[in-house]
Amino acid sequence: MPHKRNLLLQRETLMIVGVVSALLLAAISSFLFLWGNFRIGFVWIISFMLIFASRYFYLWKVGVECFYLLTFMFSYIFGLWVALPLVYISFALVAKILPHELNSVLSHGTAITFVAFASRILLNSYGLSLAPAEFVLVALVAIFPGIAFDFLLAWKIAPVSLFKNFMNHAMDYIVNYFMITSFGFALFTFFLTMA
Repeated sequence: MPHKRNLLLQRETLMIVGVVSALLLAAISSFLFLWGNFRIGFVWIISFMLIFASRYFYLWKVGVECFYLLTFMFSYIFGLWVALPLVYISFALVAKILPHELNSVLSHGTAITFVAFASRILLNSYGLSLAPAEFVLVALVAIFPGIAFDFLLAWKIAPVSLFKNFMNHAMDYIVNYFMITSFGFALFTFFLTMA
């Protein structure tokens, strides 16, 4: 009968456990360092990854377009110089990786610019201290015309049928309304704590 060695006492197991523990410790330490010192930059990077993922994995084709809400919030709270590069860099990266998405990147980029400027105009009217109902109103007034503008642009420059274009943007309305009314105000107040 061969002698069985205990798996926990082998050197390879200890090395794997040590490497995984070191990587976990490094990830937690870097997260805490970034969160403690560069909170807005860290949130900007996470938002960039969300926007890039929604474009790269074609989530925008089923209405999951987080970039409208994130652009509105970043532009409303931090300004155009924080909001627009967030979207433009992620869109440019998507257009570089997926060249066939250039038409939609151009139409979404133009609509996002409209949303960003509309949010800055609304900031002058409403200010930063918004109640939840005011936030919903301001977000809808800034985002929904941007989606309609994107509908018109996609209708003219994208090779897609009118019905598919209409259904895609109808889903945009539904999903963005859900995001605004469900967790939009909580995210807005969280971003306000960093301003």
